[in-house]
Amino acid sequence: MTDFKSKYIYPIFVLRLIFLIALAGAVSLFAFIGVPALLKQHSILKAVGLISFGVLLFGYLVIIMGKSTLTQRYSVLIINRQTMLHDNIFGRNILLDESFKGFSISSYGDKGAVYDFKTLIFYFSNGNKIELPQFLYTNFKDIMPSLKEQKVNFLGHEPYKWKNLISRHYYFE
Repeated sequence: MTDFKSKYIYPIFVLRLIFLIALAGAVSLFAFIGVPALLKQHSILKAVGLISFGVLLFGYLVIIMGKSTLTQRYSVLIINRQTMLHDNIFGRNILLDESFKGFSISSYGDKGAVYDFKTLIFYFSNGNKIELPQFLYTNFKDIMPSLKEQKVNFLGHEPYKWKNLISRHYYFE
């Protein structure tokens, strides 16, 4: 087995970060300019409704973008027969040892959908999960065969099911 490294697409991370900063700026503008302007109007009910809608919309977008930007940041490394996940932001490595349960594959799209993005999900015995979505790696198709060659425990395919608006159900928890 030769060494392997998944190729993380850093420009997507940078674009996500820029979008998150722009979204935070829009929230600030809404809070410091939009809210006072709405409160000066004669209809308090209308102002409260628009403010509530804005808080829910911006809050949801910030949480979703923040969560995905900060959690989908790992690459797979196989060096000297040791398999690990490399944190592309902080430079730390997580060795896939006895605390690692296994990995699964899941699809974002449906069978009838135009898109069919896949994601690898790594499960740890402490309950942590790490996802590697297909669109973040140029060599995504090489990751799974490399893991199987290293005899990393493959748990199987799992359906993509929403748990709530910001989370999904994990089949192999």
